[in-house]
Amino acid sequence: MFQYIYSAPPYANILANAPRAHLKICREISKKVPPAIRPNNLNPKLSDLWGTFEACWDSQPENRPTAKDVYNFLTEKGQAIIEAITETENMS
Repeated sequence: MFQYIYSAPPYANILANAPRAHLKICREISKKVPPAIRPNNLNPKLSDLWGTFEACWDSQPENRPTAKDVYNFLTEKGQAIIEAITETENMS
């Protein structure tokens, strides 16, 4: 979901073709570093979406939302998210 919306892969700060990139990413995961950091200039309308990203990245699997939870979230807020993303893109 993150990659689709932001056109950037998780751990984009680590170049995929860099030597031992996969090991660097594993090291970040083991240190509980999230795949991306919430942007400082985040459109407030996307705050719930980022909350979902962060919940999905929780280091404790039992704390992560289920696929059904994510589906329900997207069903409920999907249109508002699309509008906020479009609004943000038009501001750039």
